[in-house]
Amino acid sequence: MLIYQQWIEFWGIRENNNMELNEILDILCSRKVIVIAGEYGRGKTLSGAALIFLLSNLNESYKILSNIPLHFGKFQELYNIESLNDSKTFDNDHKKTIIFHDELQRDYNTREFQTSSAKIVSKFAVDFRKDDSLLVGTIQFMDRIDNSLNEIIQIIIIPTMINHYSNNEKIDLAERLERKDFLTNWKIIDKKYDDVHELEINLYPFLNFYDTKFKPFPLVINHEEFLEKAEKNLSKTKFENLQNNIERKLIGNRNNWNNGLLELVKRNVYIQEKQLVS
Repeated sequence: MLIYQQWIEFWGIRENNNMELNEILDILCSRKVIVIAGEYGRGKTLSGAALIFLLSNLNESYKILSNIPLHFGKFQELYNIESLNDSKTFDNDHKKTIIFHDELQRDYNTREFQTSSAKIVSKFAVDFRKDDSLLVGTIQFMDRIDNSLNEIIQIIIIPTMINHYSNNEKIDLAERLERKDFLTNWKIIDKKYDDVHELEINLYPFLNFYDTKFKPFPLVINHEEFLEKAEKNLSKTKFENLQNNIERKLIGNRNNWNNGLLELVKRNVYIQEKQLVS
């Protein structure tokens, strides 16, 4: 892709093995299910925001569906970003869309979701290829992910900060911010061909693309198959109560996401105004 080079230079990305950088980027762009794994504090969500920005520009695909608010600063006008609040969203087609699901395992491992997760996961496997869309998720532990989802994961990225300044997290973060050093190594495990690649990328430019304090609410379980089964197995009163509870949760999820986006927009507007003044 001709636009590779401008982004490579912009971020200072470089490969850590003998494979050509463009080949590694081609691999990332061609896979449909990518997860970023690691313990708390490894920069999973930050890596996810950076990866989405990278893939959207390399693939020239700017439609995003995300369970956390995202704002791409001066590039925001290129994007169509919608909130991911419920499992019903996966009943619909999403043409050429990047779906970002932070803390993926939390939702896929719930009892309600697993009752019909196989159908939804198979939809990922088939429809993502047909729709030219992809799923990017973050998880803490691979062994806790739903088996049906684990089977279709094609890429696992394990991020590790390269430089370490202090064992005290607050001091370490303050030093990173002062130095603008969020240089991170991405260990890229390609499950499709059983290969491992590495990239180095400074994640500092992406810090304000999401809110580190935002906490997404659990995905509301309301996809068609789940509701059909519930209506058959529950009394009329219990089913109506379930529907009311779903609607209440949906309102809470939407308000949480919208309020998070508002705070993110305010921050990015402030940053852009500050840059204009300076």
